[in-house]
Amino acid sequence: MKRSASLLVLLLILSLVLIAFPNVEIVKAEEAVYIRADGSVEGTELIRQDGNVYTMIAHFSRSIIIQKSDIILDGNGAIFTLPPGGGTNIILTQVNNVTIKNMVIRDGYIGIFIENCTRVILSGNNVTITDDPGFFYIAAAIRLENGGFHSIVNNTIANSRVGIWITESCYYNRIYHNNFINNKYHVFGNNEAISTAWWDNGYLSGGNYWSNYKGTDNNGDGIGDTPYIIDENNQDNYPLMEPAIIPEFPSWTPLLMMLLSVTMIAIIYRRRICKPNQGTE
Repeated sequence: MKRSASLLVLLLILSLVLIAFPNVEIVKAEEAVYIRADGSVEGTELIRQDGNVYTMIAHFSRSIIIQKSDIILDGNGAIFTLPPGGGTNIILTQVNNVTIKNMVIRDGYIGIFIENCTRVILSGNNVTITDDPGFFYIAAAIRLENGGFHSIVNNTIANSRVGIWITESCYYNRIYHNNFINNKYHVFGNNEAISTAWWDNGYLSGGNYWSNYKGTDNNGDGIGDTPYIIDENNQDNYPLMEPAIIPEFPSWTPLLMMLLSVTMIAIIYRRRICKPNQGTE
């Protein structure tokens, strides 16, 4: 009887922890977080550093400004939830060889802003900037200004006023295996001019999925029979007929780890209470 009561109390405590757990993940503050040029993190304790890899361990509603080159920022499924028109989520200026991956970005002015940088990689991100006509001239899921040689691969850019904004002075970018879904403008540039980029990775690999593509796939290879035209200097020669499969990093991943821990504790507890008493007949 005592054993049953103890087990019930243990399970009750663990249940309360599980219920409260999602509420301790979200961090809200108005000031920005910095990854400084010397590698230090300023403004939060919720970015874990391991060498040149910076990993998010909580959801955020504040901007991150990256001032250090040669790093990886892994969102680990973290969700950025700036209010519509509430600022820029991630800002990179004058840095090189930076990877941004596994982010979920919702709202703000701009999702990811890259200015005067080279060789930035965006991968595994899911970005939505709410369609707000009042912020048309700056709002975009991803904005590229100056610099270039960027790779934007395996991202979902959806339900935004502008998907990718590319200025004329941002060159030699490779943009493929992304899902452009229900954006008012999938791609946009200053004065409607877009810097020339590669929008596919060849026939065997394919290009991007465009939700407004009207072409056909007569041979059933998953590649559109005609290019997706962006402008007179840009086209996706091998548009995908179905959205690209992109690995997801859901916010319940930590919860799953806690559930596994609870299971292990329960197994150990059961083994202990069921173990025969030594020295009894």
